Amino acid sequence: MESVFLKLVNLGISASWLVLAILVLRLVFQRAPRWIFCLLWALVALRLVCPFSLESTLSLIPSAQPLPPEILDTATPQIHSGIPAINSAVNPLLEGGMAPTPGASTNPTQVWFLILSYIWVIGALVMALYALISYWLLKRKVATATLLRENIRQSEYVDTPFVLGLFCPIIYLPYGLEEKEQNYVVAHEKAHIKRRDHWWKPLGFSLLTVYWFNPLMWLAYILLCRDIEGACDEKAIREMGLEDRRGYSTALLQCSIHRHRLAACPLAFGEVGVKVRIKSVMNYKRPAFWIVAAALAACVVAAVCFLTDPPSRREFSMDGTNLANLDPQDIVEQIENLEDTSQLYVNGDNFEITLTSDFQWESSETVRFFYFKNQETYSAQLRISPQENKYFITQAGRWPEQDSIFLLVNYLEALKYLPHAEIRQMLPHAVGYAVSLVEEGSPENYPQSLTYTPQGAGTMDGWYVHLLVEPVYENNEGTPASEGVHLFYGGEHTAPTVTKWFDYTGSPSEMDWNGELTTELPQFPGVTFCYTPEQITARSLENAEPVTLFAGMPIWNTYFCDLTGDGLPELCATLSWGSGMIDSRVIIYDYANGASYLLEDRSNYDYSLRYDYAENCLYVDRRPYMEKALVSSNRLAYMDGCIQLVGEESGGDSFSQKTTILPGNYDLDHDGTTDTVELVTVTGEFPGYELVVKKANGAELWRGIAYPAHPGYNSFFVCCLEDGDYLLQYNPMMYQGNATYTYQLFSLDEEGNPVTAQEGSVSFDVNWGTPMHESFDALALADFMDELNGLLAQSKMLLSTDPALESVDPERPQANLRWLQDTSLCNGFVYNKGKSLRENLIEFAEFIKTI
Repeated sequence: MESVFLKLVNLGISASWLVLAILVLRLVFQRAPRWIFCLLWALVALRLVCPFSLESTLSLIPSAQPLPPEILDTATPQIHSGIPAINSAVNPLLEGGMAPTPGASTNPTQVWFLILSYIWVIGALVMALYALISYWLLKRKVATATLLRENIRQSEYVDTPFVLGLFCPIIYLPYGLEEKEQNYVVAHEKAHIKRRDHWWKPLGFSLLTVYWFNPLMWLAYILLCRDIEGACDEKAIREMGLEDRRGYSTALLQCSIHRHRLAACPLAFGEVGVKVRIKSVMNYKRPAFWIVAAALAACVVAAVCFLTDPPSRREFSMDGTNLANLDPQDIVEQIENLEDTSQLYVNGDNFEITLTSDFQWESSETVRFFYFKNQETYSAQLRISPQENKYFITQAGRWPEQDSIFLLVNYLEALKYLPHAEIRQMLPHAVGYAVSLVEEGSPENYPQSLTYTPQGAGTMDGWYVHLLVEPVYENNEGTPASEGVHLFYGGEHTAPTVTKWFDYTGSPSEMDWNGELTTELPQFPGVTFCYTPEQITARSLENAEPVTLFAGMPIWNTYFCDLTGDGLPELCATLSWGSGMIDSRVIIYDYANGASYLLEDRSNYDYSLRYDYAENCLYVDRRPYMEKALVSSNRLAYMDGCIQLVGEESGGDSFSQKTTILPGNYDLDHDGTTDTVELVTVTGEFPGYELVVKKANGAELWRGIAYPAHPGYNSFFVCCLEDGDYLLQYNPMMYQGNATYTYQLFSLDEEGNPVTAQEGSVSFDVNWGTPMHESFDALALADFMDELNGLLAQSKMLLSTDPALESVDPERPQANLRWLQDTSLCNGFVYNKGKSLRENLIEFAEFIKTI
């Protein structure tokens, strides 16, 4: 019963969007004939009775299943409204309040839906009983009616004319109507019968009986009744002159009744909206053809947009219910296509997975994954539903930045290749298993541990995923921590093919400083890579001008190797860099995706790339700065979204950089040529970000820095004004309650020096109610924020490490004062979101005077 109620709730929500659209159309087409609105209400009925719907990219319904079926039995209930803001607000509350407690035999979500289902059934029975009793009492009331003519009867117990009956409709009239009034009334009631309104109104009430819990359905039924009467009025008076319409209105007024309840029947002459109907009758004019045509076109558009569902791309079929049936690569590709991203990750902050003794999914399970996009972290869930044999992907929402990451595909592979026989042997009495992801540890740290690869238990090479498998016993008996088995999954070393282009590291004298080398690869048809000692460029058929990929002083070697595993080789090179202090570093340039990764440790270590012919793989040699002694030599690999040296102990001094070319065509030095804007992400002991502007020839023009730690907060935007493109730097600094907010709008000169076009600053302190409080000029702060937001309205965000801007739309950024919206920081002041920032600041200034 819960699933039926859940289905009806989803159908009701989908139909509600159509009801809202009809409300808008009623305002737009007030002069359209009423029968068109009746047609629109028929679309609502169709949406409510059809258990399925066609999918269309034109659908305006945000989600076909706002309440997904798995919400009844999942450990992490979530809605999929199709509106990210609603999901972000509701889902944390559901996960916090409705998640089952460990070991509990019932799911709170299922219990609540069962209770609501019973309430729904009771309400529907009450509505149906009310309709049946009303019909029976009315039939008794008119049982003594006398035949006037044809299907028209008169009764002394009738106050107003109406039609009653589904298959043999009869018009009932009260005694005392004059002949002329009687003719008007009969014309109206016959119009009802011709239009089959004696079917449509009971059908509408029947649907209301089923969907009584939806307030918009009540509104829809009331408006349906009014539109039915309005349509019949128009049909009856279509050929009448002014005098006849006056008589019709008089009859309508005399037969009007005061009804304070809804009814499924009958169709009464003066039942609803008498005042509005009389006004419409007296002012009736035949609608113009273009109005009717436009209204009908609106009906067609409404049908296409609201009778169809959005494409259900957030689910796909499972290959089976056993772990061995997992297809990690296919699952990851499906999600990557859905989320428009290239790498998916997991970490220890995930959900425990429960398996049966034969390694089947115990029930619906959840895997939380996350990814990086536009300098933001987003998280969603992979819902595994063996009952429906489907995977479901929840809507993604913003998530805090994560410190530890593992590739989702590796985690799924670790589950797929679990060594069943060894686990059964180590946990012989278990009736099931609970599997969780562990972020730390190594095999030698645990008494019960096992390493395995896709080929089974055995030694591994390279990266690994650490899983803890705990036994589940009958009667939910507790599991001592010592009984868990720690499994370490790794991949056997299958090095990607390495193709040498050039290498002068062993013979520097052979380098031709004025020479040039070119090569082409079948993986990049039409692209020519060109090397000179100072740079490597690429020229394609689409772009005859060479594009600089990276530069060095000089570049010592370059190899082609598909480290990222996407089937397209990266350029792997050793280069020297610097002026005065020159160091060696390793760069990997991903030409297919326009990203580069840099391994360096300036003034501490030099890195060089070496090709091992015996193993056919690339190694990185690390030496102390400007020395020849070898410190370490490790195989080069790309894992978890960055460069890694296989076998290198964590906690070293090395770090890596990832460079991404940001989209957009900007001329920041106003020289008439397009500049390139790059985002450099630095990971390691001192993480941070750099924004680099380069000229078309690859020469660096300007560089800005931002750090995730509070003293290094910084934000950069590109501001496109009528007279050219500018960089906008916004820096809101606050220390011990003393704040100084600054912004600078600037272009670059030919040497890359900032040329200020506009700047502003404001200072204040937030030490309310203390002797340290000096001043708070609300108007000055409001003026500053208005100036800033005026510029931001014409800007796009390039880089920001300021948490106050973490929820800002990068395409339409606007700065707000996050502290002003925190009641704990503002001594209880409540920010009014219905007012502007300036108005809130002024009110806050008055508020703090009372502190």
